[in-house]
Amino acid sequence: MSLTLLRGVHLVDGSADSPDQVSDILIEDTTIAEIGEPGRSLVPSHEARILEGGGGWALPGLIDSHIHLCIPFHPDDPGGDSPTVTPESIGRAAIFGLGNARALLAHGITTVRDVGSHGGSIFAVKQLVDAGLAAGPRIVPSGRAIAMTSGHGAMMSVFADGPDAVVATARRELAAGARSLKLMATGSGASASERPTDVQLTEPELRAAVEVGHGLGRPVAVHATNLVGVRNALAAGADSIEHGLDIDDGTLQLMAERQVFYTPTVWAYHFVGERAAWLATPPEVAEEVRSRYSRHHDVVARARKARVRIVAGTDA
Repeated sequence: MSLTLLRGVHLVDGSADSPDQVSDILIEDTTIAEIGEPGRSLVPSHEARILEGGGGWALPGLIDSHIHLCIPFHPDDPGGDSPTVTPESIGRAAIFGLGNARALLAHGITTVRDVGSHGGSIFAVKQLVDAGLAAGPRIVPSGRAIAMTSGHGAMMSVFADGPDAVVATARRELAAGARSLKLMATGSGASASERPTDVQLTEPELRAAVEVGHGLGRPVAVHATNLVGVRNALAAGADSIEHGLDIDDGTLQLMAERQVFYTPTVWAYHFVGERAAWLATPPEVAEEVRSRYSRHHDVVARARKARVRIVAGTDA
């Protein structure tokens, strides 16, 4: 057993509106064992490593509910939207993912839901992190997202058409180690090859995967940028709506009633729109992405007003 005393920090634990007093925190291995009273130093009964907080801030680990650790290319890079999977490409993606995992942990993100990776690379990263052989957050992996043939996110997806094929594909991802499922109900707008108005997997296809996931106690996230895709996802029984660029008030109310989570990924669109040159995003795509800012912000504001359960996800 190892003890660490984090001394003299402002603790943000959600129990006070203004954490303006300084406390000590005693950590046993990886678990908080004791929190000292404000203004009184903790003296551990066993020898402990002392870390001086210096009046800094301590808060619970952050959670990113929509992230992609293992995608080494942007869709508009040469071959960046190719579905081809090779041992070399999976190895490259896993190495990329290990670097991302370490960076996330250094920024205070201690849990992520990975909603689409190249091949099975995310499972290798998770295995190394869980074994203590690599630094990284807790990972809830979806494996490869499930998309229609030539659908959204080819590099991080596996293609399936029709309910039977979707069922078989969902079962394969779960057998490989997926702890949740990710489905592509629509296109996107961050690459030149598709539009956010495109409708892709159908409601019966989505429902087939949801039944597989729920049958094994696994949640199901659905990428849905337009209203038709969102409604298809809700009809299929999805647990979360990812992106949701266009959602009307009635559909938001339905999400609230069914306690469906909403992951807006606002940051990702600003990243693509404002760093288009760095990403080599075609100018017309960047302009289309920028045109969606205000509409997306409006959906988020209305979702909050409707008391939809909103979670943080960067789509990074």
